[in-house]
This record gives sequence, structure tokens and C-alpha cells, in this order.
Amino acid sequence: MDREPGQIPAHDWDRFVARHWARSPSLTALDAAPLGTVDAFDLVREIARPFRAGMRFFMLPALRFRVGDVDIRAPGDLLPDDGDATAGDYLRRLDARLSPDAPWLEIEQPLVADPAAWAAVRSVLQGLWDRVGCPLQPIAASLTLGRYVREWAPDASVLLLPLHGEVRVRIAPPGADGGAVRDWSAGPGHLVYWPAGWRARERSERALALQLRVPQAPAALVEEVRDLAIGMLQPALYPDGATPMFPAEPAREPGGGAALPEPLQRLVRELPAFAQSPDLETALRVKWAGRCSACALEPVPPRGQPPPLRDEDRVGLAPGVRIVAMPVGAGMEVWAVNGHAVGVPASAAGDALRRRLEAGGRHRVADLCGAPGHDPALRLALDRLHAARGVALERTYAAPAARVEADARG
Repeated sequence: MDREPGQIPAHDWDRFVARHWARSPSLTALDAAPLGTVDAFDLVREIARPFRAGMRFFMLPALRFRVGDVDIRAPGDLLPDDGDATAGDYLRRLDARLSPDAPWLEIEQPLVADPAAWAAVRSVLQGLWDRVGCPLQPIAASLTLGRYVREWAPDASVLLLPLHGEVRVRIAPPGADGGAVRDWSAGPGHLVYWPAGWRARERSERALALQLRVPQAPAALVEEVRDLAIGMLQPALYPDGATPMFPAEPAREPGGGAALPEPLQRLVRELPAFAQSPDLETALRVKWAGRCSACALEPVPPRGQPPPLRDEDRVGLAPGVRIVAMPVGAGMEVWAVNGHAVGVPASAAGDALRRRLEAGGRHRVADLCGAPGHDPALRLALDRLHAARGVALERTYAAPAARVEADARG
């Protein structure tokens, strides 16, 4: 699925942050839901399509179908199909097949399958992160549809957005301090929030809801940096791709103790210097620029494959997109949009191109890239921003049908 993302009206995040963020739960009305019921169910149906032939494992989006607390490993035609025109139609079909049981499905990371849906949710989050900062860890998104009851662990803040039907949420304060319990009912256009540490029970009769979990685990950041460093160090230590092997019997040190295997000794020797190297800092800059540009809504949809831009094409920043620019070494910058990073030579021409895009409007590609003697590196960067859906193409001229069709797929 690849639709044009719509504009999402601004929410009063200032009031929300002042009263509730990291303090207390909130039930509030958005100016507009990030996803309409029709688009959300279309997304569910498209994701479910390959699962009707058999469950897929170790892939995202991931789908689980349950009846009550029981996983159904091969739900087949119990999943939505083209005959289910709406979420209501599908839920009525399930009721006819399985009532009085409570069937429901959950999709993990559904937004990666639809760039427009991902962009719409990212736009909602952008206003909040502008005020409180971008999360250090990726957000876990999920869609649930059907009749279900589930408990939430208190290790994350949660943003709950009903998209169809009604969801009831019971939220209890941390510990057993006897604080006020919230019992709320929410529907499309509502946002339910509770901070990490609060306990919640979510109940749906026939609802479709989007849940966004914001992790509150500081140690996870250390683990992420560690994994990145070790992943980069491995090919540096073993450029031939060899896998380090440990002896079956550990060698003995002079004092009689077991010696650390040589591959681990080598890692211990090299890791401190590598941790101080510019390579790791550059990798962290690239990773952080991508995360900020995605508002931590990861994984992100893959790049499109549009044809190269032409001189006469007119382009501008796509709705809701910001370019996160960060230096990454002598003479180089990274520009990140929608979670995708693009390497760009640092130059006055590059700065001018980025400022013109950020100022808004539509611009001829040739003018942006400094025609007549345009910089090939800037043209390549602009093509990559386009593939990452960071810039939108304005079609105001008669283009060949094949090009328009290819642009739509990109």
C-alpha cells in the first residue's frame, strides 16, 4: 500500500505535556484521528492476505489470531478478506462463526506496510516529541481488532488510539497507594495515555485500535550501542569473514586458572580503542539522525523505487517531513528523512538546497541542484530523498503514462 499521506491537524500538546506527560493518565480528543476506519481496516486486510495461506514467522508485520487466550496457528479464512468490505462486516462474520467465543487478531508493527499510515502517525507524534524529546528507543506499534481483554505491563508509556468501535480502559496507579483508578471508554478520535509504571487493562467488544508503546528502559540504550559496536568491530577483526572458534579445552594460565580464549582476548584489547574511534561516533550520529527523522516510529517503511528525477520536475518537502541534518566527519553530512539517512558532501550548495526545501514551495530540480553546472552529488542526494518519500513530486506537466505509474509505485 502506498497512498499520499494526509495532513493531520495540530493537537494541543502544550496542555497535554504540562498536565499529563510522565505524570498521570489522560483521555483527550484529537482534532483528527491519524487513521480513518476505512484506511485502517484496509491495512489490516492487506497485511492479513498472505497469512490466510499460512502463518509467516520472523517477519514484520507479524500477525497473531486468538480466540480468548488461545493462539490459532492456522486461522485461514477466519482472517479478513476482500469479501469483508468494512471492519463491521468482518466482525459480524466472526461472530456468526465463533460466537460466543471472543476472537481477535493482533498485528505487530503494522505501519511498516503502509508509508501513508506510517507518515500520518509520525505526524501526530512529531508535535509531542518537539516538546518532550525523541524517545531513545524505537516505539512498538500494534493494531488489534475484535473482542479481547488484555493486561499491560508497566514498563512503557502507552498511547492508545481507537479507530473503530469502543475500547474500555481501566488504569490503576503504581504500587498499592490507593490512588484514583481511571475507568474510561474511548472511541475514534480519542487518545488514551498512561505513563510507565501505571497498570492498565484494555477491553474491547468489537473495536479496532492502534497502540503505541514508548519504552522506559534506560539499559536498552546501552545494549543498543554495545550491539552496534560489536557488529562494526567483527568485520574489522575478521575481514575475511571467518568465524572465531574457541578451543574445546580452555588453556591454562601459569597460576592454574583457565585462560580467556584468544578471540575474546583480542576483543577485550580492541574494544576500548574502537569505542573511542570516530567510526563508532559516526555510526551513532547516522542512527540517531534516522531515529529523530522517524520520530522513533521504527521499523520504517522501505524506500520506494521511483525513476530518477528530471531537470524540469518540480519537487518540495513531503507533508510533515523534516530533514534532520548532522555532520558525520570532515566534509560530510547526513540528511535523514522518514528514518532513511543520505550521505551528502558538506557544501554551501548543499546548505542552500536544504534551506530551499525547508522553506516550502515547489522548486525545479535543475534550480535546486545549481543548473547549469549542477553538482552530481546533490542530484543523487535529491533522488535518494525522493525514494525515501522525503520530497514529493508535483506533476503539473504531461508525463508519459509509464512514468506516472512508476511514480505512483514509488
